[in-house]
Amino acid sequence: MSLFFIYYIIAKVSQYNIRGNLLNSFINSYKIFMDDNSMITRFPMITGIGHELRDNNEIYFFDCKQKKESVCILQYTLDGEGVLEVEGGQVFSQSKGSIFMAERPGPYKYYISPNTGYWEFRFVSISFSVLPIWNKITSTFGRVNRLNPDCGIDKVISDLILNIDSNNLNDVYENTCTTFDLMIELQSNLANTKRISSDSIAVEQCIAFINEEYHKNITQTDIAKSGGLSPFALCRKFKEIIGETPVEYLTKTRIMQSLELLDGTEMPIHEIAHKCGFSDANYFAKVFKRECMVTPSKYRNSRVKKRNKKLEYVQI
Repeated sequence: MSLFFIYYIIAKVSQYNIRGNLLNSFINSYKIFMDDNSMITRFPMITGIGHELRDNNEIYFFDCKQKKESVCILQYTLDGEGVLEVEGGQVFSQSKGSIFMAERPGPYKYYISPNTGYWEFRFVSISFSVLPIWNKITSTFGRVNRLNPDCGIDKVISDLILNIDSNNLNDVYENTCTTFDLMIELQSNLANTKRISSDSIAVEQCIAFINEEYHKNITQTDIAKSGGLSPFALCRKFKEIIGETPVEYLTKTRIMQSLELLDGTEMPIHEIAHKCGFSDANYFAKVFKRECMVTPSKYRNSRVKKRNKKLEYVQI
């Protein structure tokens, strides 16, 4: 698997004593940068992740209106207390087990509550390409919720942070698959009816099938069967949960795999087309240009100069 064009800037601040306080604040966060923003605007991708303990001895205040970056923030409270303000006067306390979803830029502010003086949380930031799924979740469940202590979403985020060096978030395909898995896990955790939970499981099975069989000549009927659904039910449920059709997801999966092969191998383009499930090179080139705004050959040529660029680790 080739190194793609995402770079980790790993920001860690060693634990330090807070004068007059038994707490040790810390920041264990990672931000993922890309040197080609066209990919991050086309595919839902994790752009940052971390586990932090902040206190009132430092400034921790986010006014999402003033942020230039375009990301969706998912933040789960482990301990202490935070505050989420929504323009219009809504104020939500964020205590243990609370989770909020907010966009930057957006009409939100969040900060440490003066009631406890500290806030421990895990967070994930995701590119705006996730909005079709994101908006489905927020419209169904709202932006602020409370989850059980043993909820799966916190374990997923925790494992991603723990295994940051081996989970391949520097690969577009792996990152996007992880993002979709994260969104499905979140929706499953938030689901308050058996029907919604079973729908999420069925769609997750269909996604797993696509990820394994994308290189074959699979049809919408094949995908539906993998989740025990009819083609009609598949389209409806897939669109409700993922925000796009099964065919759109299949196409993006194939394109993401082709990006890896174009960047990391010298395989001829017509072979890449067949290896990624496209019927011929001409159709592959047409779909690739529609999704990536450039032809496969031009994309490959643009990557040659950067092929040997190494991952950069910067400690701050």
